[in-house]
Amino acid sequence: MQKNNRQDRLFNAAFKLFLLHQYKGVTLTDIEKETGMTRGAIFYHAKNKEDLYRKVVKRYWIDRQNLKKKMDLKKDCSSLKEFIYSYTGSISRTMNGLHSLPAGCTVQQASQAYLSFLMQLKETAPDLHDEYLSNRTYELFTWNDVLRAAVANGEISEDIDTYAFAQTFLFLFYGQTFWEALDNGLNVDQLRRNYLKIYDAIRVKKDSETE
Repeated sequence: MQKNNRQDRLFNAAFKLFLLHQYKGVTLTDIEKETGMTRGAIFYHAKNKEDLYRKVVKRYWIDRQNLKKKMDLKKDCSSLKEFIYSYTGSISRTMNGLHSLPAGCTVQQASQAYLSFLMQLKETAPDLHDEYLSNRTYELFTWNDVLRAAVANGEISEDIDTYAFAQTFLFLFYGQTFWEALDNGLNVDQLRRNYLKIYDAIRVKKDSETE
């Protein structure tokens, strides 16, 4: 098996274990059993359990939540409406990738595991948690930039508070994610519909629509 294939197998299995059992609940023996790899083979790709944890969190959590890596911002920000479709599309792709990892889990179990994982990230890897928060801040500023551009080009009303609406769009996503994790996981189609309702409320109406 090629090096990259072995690394992918190791990282996939390790992330699933860390996700379902948390960092303290996973041993190197667990990882050996899950991957079928010897400890020496594991240490070829990571110095120790902590290093392996950091690498898989970076790959499967931090980078997949990074808007710069999820979207082509120059291409996808030509209008607020287009950004909404591209943004929710990127959420679908991220969710599909993440939910494919914990094999044998229901969507509900996977969603709840991700929330629990996120809550413990601050304790297990504070610097990676800070990077995650930095990505969220960048996401908020991106929404604000898109909204300001939409005001400038006449797409939406000029008298709105763009930063407040940027928070509204972002908080709706995170709030709906937490709320629906208790049921069947985030319904991205419903999130898109909710976004478009907000969009319709603030977009500039044509004369024919106001008559």
